Amino acid sequence: MYNGVITYQWGDIMAVLIVEDDPIQQNALKILLTEYNPAYDLLCASSYAEGLDLLSHSDISLFLLDVELNPCDRTDTKDGVELARQIRQHPEYLHTPIIFLTSIPERILEALNQTHCFDYLLKPYDRGMLYHCLDQIHFPGNLPEPQVSFSDTQGIHIRLKGSEVLYLCSCGHQIQVHTNDGVYTTCAMTLDAFTEKLGLPFFRCHRKYIINLDHASQYDKTNRFVCVGSESIPVGRSYKSEFEKRYTKK
Repeated sequence: MYNGVITYQWGDIMAVLIVEDDPIQQNALKILLTEYNPAYDLLCASSYAEGLDLLSHSDISLFLLDVELNPCDRTDTKDGVELARQIRQHPEYLHTPIIFLTSIPERILEALNQTHCFDYLLKPYDRGMLYHCLDQIHFPGNLPEPQVSFSDTQGIHIRLKGSEVLYLCSCGHQIQVHTNDGVYTTCAMTLDAFTEKLGLPFFRCHRKYIINLDHASQYDKTNRFVCVGSESIPVGRSYKSEFEKRYTKK
């Protein structure tokens, strides 16, 4: 399931973090990943704590997380879903792909809703299932276009193609969704909720604005304004560095 995460070109050197507590499954996964792409730089952990430590000291491009992690001791109740929550707290990993590994189908919905993962694999998975997930990351041409869905102030459910949306703006207790054809207003979601829900090409450039980078045509670096459609949108100081990285790559 595609959530607008960052995708990577084939041959890019990528650090991949595997968090799997079963040593046999961890080793098998390493072999499959190396066969798929020898350029992968594989990092391995067998617990929440080890995964968190590697997260803090590495620049990760892809996460494969076992949902059910055996506790290190009686006080350790944190699992792969909790680790994914911590990953999403890092701005640089907000849209980095996460693939969950689980043998419990009942945990899938929780993982999807709470962490906006890229996809999941039900154990026992095979080479083809894993490689299909990885193909979607490296070869995103066939991925469906992201959708923007919400209920407007009249309670009518609105579903828009991502390409139709220029930007979103917070106005008081309401969010305005600006398109080429008009403006929709919702009070059912906050801008923070939209930020978590939307992936690329959408980017939070200001505490009051999310823009569609595909519609960004000019950027005034001195005054920190980006042109989206016919509007000049401010870029907040705390968002400037990450915005400029994304803008130059679009």
